[in-house]
Amino acid sequence: MNDSKDFSIRPDDFVTVTFMNDIYEVQYLQKSNRVNNILKIDSDRYVIKSTGEIKYYEHAETRNQNENSIKQTMKKIRYLINANFSGHKNELWATLTFRDTKTFSKEFRSCYKIGFDSEKYC
Repeated sequence: MNDSKDFSIRPDDFVTVTFMNDIYEVQYLQKSNRVNNILKIDSDRYVIKSTGEIKYYEHAETRNQNENSIKQTMKKIRYLINANFSGHKNELWATLTFRDTKTFSKEFRSCYKIGFDSEKYC
């Protein structure tokens, strides 16, 4: 997309607007794929509708191996931060870390319910 001054969004264009405190994000697509070209068979296989060819999904061992997954996660985190934190002097930002790596969200929830004071639970 060029950055010309005469750029305008037409009424039939694909636009997503996200409101986050003082930030308004406008995502504009010139074209959008509204047709699903594949059909999921199971967790490992899918079929291409146009050819009938069956293919296998490429599974990642860790989330770090899937760049798109990381981008989506970072976008969600950015939206949450922008929606809940505007940087005023009366706001505080804290990052909580654990000594040991936590792998299950159930463990996180128990820590939030109990509180982070008690080291024996978290």
